[in-house]
Order: sequence, then C-alpha cells, then structure tokens
Amino acid sequence: MKIKLATLTATMLMAFGASSAFASCASKNCVDKIEKLYITQNTVLVDTEGTETALDPSYCVPHSGVYIRLLNSHGNFDAIYSLLLAAQFNDKTVSIRVSPDTASLDPASGKPRCKINYVTHSS
Repeated sequence: MKIKLATLTATMLMAFGASSAFASCASKNCVDKIEKLYITQNTVLVDTEGTETALDPSYCVPHSGVYIRLLNSHGNFDAIYSLLLAAQFNDKTVSIRVSPDTASLDPASGKPRCKINYVTHSS
C-alpha cells in the first residue's frame, strides 16, 4: 500500500510540472488555480482564483455566489477530487467544466447551481 501511494504521489507531482498562464471563468468553464476546497457531507465546494460569477448565469449559478460543487455521487468523484487536491497542493491550473444541478436550485435566483461535469489538466 505504501509503495502504491508513493508511486501515485510521485506520478501526480510529475504530472503537474507545468501550468497554463491563462486563468478565468466564463461560459461553462473555469480555467484557474484552486483557491479553496470546502468539504461537506455530500459535496466538495470548489473555489478557484477566478470569478465563478462570470460563468453563464442562464446556465447555472455558483453555490453562495462563490463555489462550484463536486457531488460525492459523481461517478468519477475520487479521480476528480484527487486531481483537484494535487492541483491545489502544487499550485497548478485546471480546467473545470460545469453543468446545471437541477436538483439544487439557488434560493435567491431559482436557477440551478453549478456542479462539476469534468476536470482536465494539461502540462
């Protein structure tokens, strides 16, 4: 187990050897560094260094005007969460694609909150 964890850690560190200089949120995507991961019982709330409110409000709105939600029911939750942690730890940029969470409406606007559809990283 220790060898597998060490190998995984080394692989993740090498994968994050470079990052993109471009960073922002717009339309249905945030390309930025991870500023904060806030873990709740059913969700990981993700705050990037970008402005999540710049996402297309007709599509979805950030949770509390700040966070993109990673639901623990996502089929690739473990892989996405690992990628977000590695990116935050290594101060690297990721691309987060959002989709509307129609099961969770923002109380102020009545619009669906943004949830993570997928995350990518390119070195």
